[in-house]
Amino acid sequence: MSDKLDIARFHQQYPSARRHGLSGKVSVGKFLKWIQSPEGSLEMACAEISSMYWMKKPGLPAHEYLIIYLGASHWRLGLRVERDTDSWSTLFLPKSRSNCKDTINFDPTWTIGNTVVAGVMFENSQGPKVGDLGDLLQIISESADYYNVWTLNCWWFVSCVWTNLVRSGVVETSHCDADVIQRWNTVSGEGKDKLGMDPVKIARVLQFIHVAGLQRALGDREGPRVMEKVSERIQDSFDRRSRALRLTTNPHTCTSASITLPYA
Repeated sequence: MSDKLDIARFHQQYPSARRHGLSGKVSVGKFLKWIQSPEGSLEMACAEISSMYWMKKPGLPAHEYLIIYLGASHWRLGLRVERDTDSWSTLFLPKSRSNCKDTINFDPTWTIGNTVVAGVMFENSQGPKVGDLGDLLQIISESADYYNVWTLNCWWFVSCVWTNLVRSGVVETSHCDADVIQRWNTVSGEGKDKLGMDPVKIARVLQFIHVAGLQRALGDREGPRVMEKVSERIQDSFDRRSRALRLTTNPHTCTSASITLPYA
């Protein structure tokens, strides 16, 4: 099924998305303006995330991003969620900051050569809500609104979104790239651990690998401490917001939280 047909069906189901101009790549700010609008929040109240894929684009440094799917198995819309920058000045000035570009692409393409680092599928009707994604992106933008190639970069962003969304849903299955598993088993001595049942652990392992490289490059622990502090603050804010939302939301409001559209 083509991306154009997918986005057309999405606009058919959620007319406010078309009115807000959500097509192709948009800024997180534009996405939040829609999802937090009265019509957007009403239309998306029951929409759930069905699966996520942690992707890696080859290069030096490698770029990482998420593909997040909304909808059921017979039809789903993929969103490419990522952090990037238009300046690489922080590569040579590790303690400096540059502008970050957090975006969502409603027409993502699977590029040949990109690696699926990890994947997770959620139980039917028990995945994170799209509203959870909106809340999380809002908190991230408030807590870490800059880019640093050594710390608050693309892979930190992916890890932060992945971890918090995984904790918000019921996981059915998960998997991790064999090379990552082998590297982890080599340094951890855990033997044949396949990282197959715990996607939160997958994120921790990937973060460990990245942080180890960071420490080798910079020779200190300041960068990892920055990441840990910001990540903890985001998780705490997201947890508090989620608890408050549960207290004010009727769990029986949605008969089905997945996107269900007729076949063309």
